[in-house]
Amino acid sequence: MAACFAPTGFEIQSFLECNKSTDYLAQMLKFVSKHKHLTRHLKSPAGATLTIGNLDDTIYKEKPREVNGWGKFYLPNIVNMQVIGVVEGTSCPCDQLVLMTCEDTKVYGYDGEELHVVAASLQELVHEGIEYPASKSYYNGEAFKNMKDKDWDKVRKGAVGRRLDEEHRKLVTTGKSNLKNFKLTCGREEFLIEAEFFRRNALLVIKEMDKLSQGCHHVLVDEVLHSILFLGHINEPRFTPEDILCTKLNEYKGRYPRPFQCYSTQLPKRAPISCVLEMIVSMTGQEEVQVIFQRLLQLIDKLKEGETKHLVSNTFCVSQPNKSPETARYYGVSMSTSGRDSGRIMVNACCLSRYWDSYVADAVMTYNPNKQKKTYFDATIKLPNEVKCQAFGFSEEMTEMPPCKSCSNLFGLTTSSTRIWPYGNCAEPESLSNLLRNEKEVKEKSEPKSKTCTDENRRRAEDSVWKETERMLREKLSDRYEYGRQFYTPQV
Repeated sequence: MAACFAPTGFEIQSFLECNKSTDYLAQMLKFVSKHKHLTRHLKSPAGATLTIGNLDDTIYKEKPREVNGWGKFYLPNIVNMQVIGVVEGTSCPCDQLVLMTCEDTKVYGYDGEELHVVAASLQELVHEGIEYPASKSYYNGEAFKNMKDKDWDKVRKGAVGRRLDEEHRKLVTTGKSNLKNFKLTCGREEFLIEAEFFRRNALLVIKEMDKLSQGCHHVLVDEVLHSILFLGHINEPRFTPEDILCTKLNEYKGRYPRPFQCYSTQLPKRAPISCVLEMIVSMTGQEEVQVIFQRLLQLIDKLKEGETKHLVSNTFCVSQPNKSPETARYYGVSMSTSGRDSGRIMVNACCLSRYWDSYVADAVMTYNPNKQKKTYFDATIKLPNEVKCQAFGFSEEMTEMPPCKSCSNLFGLTTSSTRIWPYGNCAEPESLSNLLRNEKEVKEKSEPKSKTCTDENRRRAEDSVWKETERMLREKLSDRYEYGRQFYTPQV
């Protein structure tokens, strides 16, 4: 089989001989150091290139918590991960697909969300290239998926768990806590420290919504409470309402009783930051793009402290029916969930609850979780050319981002990007959903064209999405599973 590396300047044999060494990882480290920055084309996927390098050559060099998790939170057993290099030119949603290997000699690729088994060996990497997305991947926390609540309770009763509880009580009562000084320990305790950022951010979002509502009863506070309590319920490890709210539990229960009654039996329609966005837009008016963005950015920056992804939206989108500055603006944020299954469940909920406009929901349901298009149902649309749709990363510069390949496939947006985020994960679906729901003429021009977009096929697609959602929830909750096909309707 033809080698996928160009032979010039690359010692293929010394690369492959790392496999034969009794000290495989040490040999691999030497190889990487010697051949650092050497770039070669991969045979698969087409157009992909591998640049040899170590951790310092990746976008994760200043993210020690995330890097620490690669060898501890994904695979069934703790391993030592050695970075081989980075691959560019794939559908990876991040700038780099980081390749690494460990004691089992397999090659793994990290795409910012999951650890993919991209090659079974160095030989396969050299002669066949990589498989990405891979048929086998691991999510953050999968190493602990078989732990029960009672197992986590034991960890929480230990010294680290007690300190975390103390810090969270400080956050509830004083608004201040410090998670930076926790020394990395091992295994379960380390993951408990990482999970603590969910609890911290959950409280920060609830407090922000309370502040925006000026302490008055508000339907969006009711909704964000339910959405957060649901995500805490399915989190690994689980966070109960009392874990999140501590001494404020009875206060919130008294003001908003229904979220506490329904979070374990009814599904949310959307993720928490979408509720925050709607609150800010309703307060400022849809014309104030910069004000809306900056107000959200202040919260997002707080949530990101500690390198965490819990309850964080990374992108912001604004859409208009045409290029005129006088037309109405419609907003959206990317999915504010962390972890593979939580994100999929929330995207599915946005589709099935019809929180998203039917055209957007149907387009997203056209694709399976593995990012492959359904053979029997195509409800993708082509937006009119005059529609303006802009996405921005959450940063002070408010840098515009081109649509990813997923959004191009769903809505016909023009892009040169090859990145494929999970379908429905981006900010564009929510923004365009709000536009289509309110701009009748745009919707009429965007009707799906495929002959497979029939009511019968739509019902089949919906049923498959429901079954996938139920499967993920049952796997997460086991004997705590109580959900029917019902969605929560917020009230005050």
